[in-house]
This record gives sequence, structure tokens and C-alpha cells, in this order.
Amino acid sequence: MKALLGLTLVAIASVASLANEAGDLSSWHTSEHHHDSQQPHYLQHGIPEHEAYLKKLEAPAVRNGKHPCIVEWSSPFNHYTWNLCGVERAGEFERCMAGNATETFCYRFAVFRDLNEACDGMATPAMESKTNTAGFHGCRLLGHVGHMDLRPIDHYMATRGLELTYFDGDPYQHTSEHHRVSIHFKCDPSRPEGLFDAVDGRGSAHYTFELRGPAGCPLIFLPGHQLTDADYQTILSYQPTTQQPFYYAYNVNQHPHGPHHPHHPHTMPQHHHIERRLEEGHHAHHEGSPHMAVAHLEGDQHAHHQHQPHHGHHPNLHMVHGVAPGEESYIATGESHHPYHHHHAMHPSHGYFRHHGEHHGHHSHHHVTPHSGRRRLGPATFLLICVLVAAALYVSIGIYLKQERHNARGIDMIPNVAFWLEFPSLVRDGVLYMSQGVSDRLWMARMWLFDEDLEEKARLANKYNETSRANAQRSNPERDTFNYYVPSTQ
Repeated sequence: MKALLGLTLVAIASVASLANEAGDLSSWHTSEHHHDSQQPHYLQHGIPEHEAYLKKLEAPAVRNGKHPCIVEWSSPFNHYTWNLCGVERAGEFERCMAGNATETFCYRFAVFRDLNEACDGMATPAMESKTNTAGFHGCRLLGHVGHMDLRPIDHYMATRGLELTYFDGDPYQHTSEHHRVSIHFKCDPSRPEGLFDAVDGRGSAHYTFELRGPAGCPLIFLPGHQLTDADYQTILSYQPTTQQPFYYAYNVNQHPHGPHHPHHPHTMPQHHHIERRLEEGHHAHHEGSPHMAVAHLEGDQHAHHQHQPHHGHHPNLHMVHGVAPGEESYIATGESHHPYHHHHAMHPSHGYFRHHGEHHGHHSHHHVTPHSGRRRLGPATFLLICVLVAAALYVSIGIYLKQERHNARGIDMIPNVAFWLEFPSLVRDGVLYMSQGVSDRLWMARMWLFDEDLEEKARLANKYNETSRANAQRSNPERDTFNYYVPSTQ
């Protein structure tokens, strides 16, 4: 018995030791440069403060003044443009699906304008309609064209697409909210006309539509870039051929007349430096750089930029397919406390990207540096340790008492052995009971989304009650799983 207690104490000490080692490991981080940990991170790299960065990311996208179908959005590192002229001219997008054997639901929307058909005499840019075999036809407004918002789907990875949201639709009957719909434009060059691919959020106040097509493929410029007439023509004529984002940058200071079309590199002057690197494994002079992990993380081929010297007054032109440089690169750095950290410094005045420490002829190295202090254990780790300690004490004390007082042997030494043998069946019954109850309530709630007559509602309520009574009779009387549950005797 003393040996058993000794093993229990050794197990508790081992768990505490592993937790301390986990805390030590979590306090390590990867970095490209040795630096003073006391100095703020944004001062070390010359980038904006955390609050300023987040404020810029939270800014909405805007429609261009000259071409309202062009949408612009700026991050601290890139300037994104989406061409929605094609989907605006396409008219309306519609997707219908069966609700059950007798009803059909249809969803329609238009971009930047109202639908041709009104709902109950009211114009709307997005609408849900319901028809059934009995001749019933109803509609619901999902938004208002005068109340809309434009933003990237993901502010930290704007290349994932654009989101257009219409607000102030019909009131939602279960809460005080009004219906709204978010249209997600996803990049898919293989769908030139646009494919209304998915509907999500049915039966709630917030619907999500997904439209796949070229409209979701951004053309990316340098940050703070003011679009010119040549840029407008480039954006309007841009035809993406791959889902990888297209980065388009040029030296605006030395080339005031604007760039040539990105898809005709052979028509450009020879002094324009064109860089197209699509090989995922190409990392000359950058082996181990954190941005290499972006290609593996996102499944895209990442473009790697090297420092290029000036050639007189000639501009440096970069046209790169791949994950857009800038805020996307921090995803693979592992420094979650500083999402604004990036390994590419942007220099609009030079017209190119460079790596930290590379433009002077030496290369940075990816290494690991430990913090001087330890990080405290998190709540989850502390709770896990407490559970393990309690379990060890419960087992050891229970075995000791059963052996000393009842002279138990073998499996009978386990405390409350009858309960633990029955525990899997108790869990199974609990899961079945809860899943059946949730299923019944969801089935009932689905029928209340649209106005039905009182006779139909009464019939459904009686059916629900009969189903509940039938489920109650399925309980096993030999094992009282839920002592608070009394089956109905009706």
C-alpha cells in the first residue's frame, strides 16, 4: 500500500513538472533579429502602433468616385481594388432550393441596385421568396440598397474576397433585429459570369450568400497609391487567370505616366524589371525565412522579393502572383501578440520590397531566443492539473479504504466500481435523450419561420406532444438514468 501511495505522489510530481516545462517552452518565440525585449515591438521595426494598425484595418472599403463599380480598401501594407462592374451589369443572381416536398425557397440579389421585382410593393436589392403546391407565395426583404457596407471578408487576409452587406430588411419575428444579408465575392476565374454558389443562415436574421467569380479577385497596388486613369483602365480590363492574388506595383515617382497592362509584359520597355516567381520551393538567400511558411499554410505559391539595385532613373516594376505581401506574412511568424509585425518592409518611394538587414549585403537568420522570464500557467492547464491530482487522490484513497476496511481484491478495489461499469451506458442514454429533444424542437421551430394558419399550428403542436410522449416511453425502466424525468402516463 505504501508503494501505491508513493507511485501516486510520483505521478503528481511528474504532472507538475510537465506543466512547468510547457510554460517554459511557451515562453520561447521565433525572431529574425536579436533585440532588447524591453523595447516596444513597433519601435524595433519602425511600424505603426498596435492601435493605429487595428483602426486602419477596421476601416470599410469604399466605392471609387469616378467608377462606382470599383471598390477600394487600404491596409497599412497594400491597396486592394475589386472590379464589380461585371456583376453589376449582370443583373440579378438567383438560387432556389426545396424546403420539403411541397415548398420551394428562392433567393435573389443584385449588386448596387434594387431587384426588378418588388416585394409587397417595396424595392429591395435582396429577397427571399417561398412558394408551395397550395398556391401560397410569400416574400421577405433582406436589406435596403441605401444601407449597405463594403469590407474585406477577412481584414487580415484581404485576398480572400470582398463582402457586401445590405441592412434594414424586414423585422425578424423572434428578436428585435432586422434581416440583413452579406454577399461574399470569392475569387474564381473559371466562372466568368459569376456563380451563386451557396446560401447560409436560413431561418436567422443574418443571411450569407456566396458568389464565385472574377469579381472576388483583387488587383493590389502599393499602400497609399492614388489611382490614375491608366490604373482605371488596368483594373477594368484585368482578367484573372488564377485564384492566386495579383500584385501590381510600380514606381509612381519615376514613372508618372502609369504602368503598362500587367498581362502584356512583352509590350513593356526593356528597362522595366519584371519579376514572376511562382515556384513554391524557390528560396535562394532566404532559407528558413518565416514568410516561406505562408505558401504551405495557405496552400498558395508565395512570391519572394529580392532587393534590386537602381538602374539610373528606370523604375522597378513588380507583378507577382501569390499571397499578397504585407499583412498576410505575419500569419506564419508565430508572433500572435503582434499581428502588425511583418517581415517585408514597404517603401513606396523606392517602388520595391526589401528584407530587413538584406539591402546592406548581409542576410538575416531565423533563430530562436528565449525570454528571460517564465510565463504563468494558463487557466486550462491549471484546471487540467487540478483534475489529474483530484483523480489520483480519489483512486489512491479509495483503493486504500477498500483494501483496509473491506479487504477487497482485484477489480473490487476500484472505488464505486458499479457506477463506473455503468457509466458508458449512462452517457449513451444522456446523449440520445438530448439529441432527440433538440431534433424535435428544431423540427418544430422550422415550421414557425413563416406565418401559418392557426389550424396548422395546432396540428403541429399535437404532433410534437405525441412525439415527446413516445420518446418518454422509450426509457429503460430497469435503469433510472434521469431521476428528475418522469415519463408521461397519458
